[in-house]
Amino acid sequence: EEILLTKVVPLALKILKPGDRVPFHVYFSPPMPAYTSVIFNLLTSVKASADNVSTFPLEIEVIDTSISPDGSSAMINGTAKPGTENQVLSMMTLVAVAYDGEGKVIGMRRVEQSVDPNTMTDFPFSIRVYSESGEIVRVEVFGEAE
Repeated sequence: EEILLTKVVPLALKILKPGDRVPFHVYFSPPMPAYTSVIFNLLTSVKASADNVSTFPLEIEVIDTSISPDGSSAMINGTAKPGTENQVLSMMTLVAVAYDGEGKVIGMRRVEQSVDPNTMTDFPFSIRVYSESGEIVRVEVFGEAE
């Protein structure tokens, strides 16, 4: 008997430039049948242009990453700023991705944060990401703004 589980999942970020990549995740409630393969199908995409894009990338600077002694969580502190000058933004979305020693994604957290464009151009952030299984060795942060 073959069991097929499916779920439609939006990507964590809206915009990817050529060559960019960002992990995504899906959760299925237990109990889970044993499986032998995973298939991903991109359902839709739209080529970005000045006419249809209100979202733009952020430049992320990670200032400090503190991984807990047991590797189960990591705190990332840094700043995010618009990748283009004179961009007015009201909301930023940050995605922290935790990897194990083999480069496997073991944790991910998406945070949306309102920002006041009149106060500063470098927006500070702090994100804690947790491991679903295994020890966190490395963390990356991706971001975009509207």
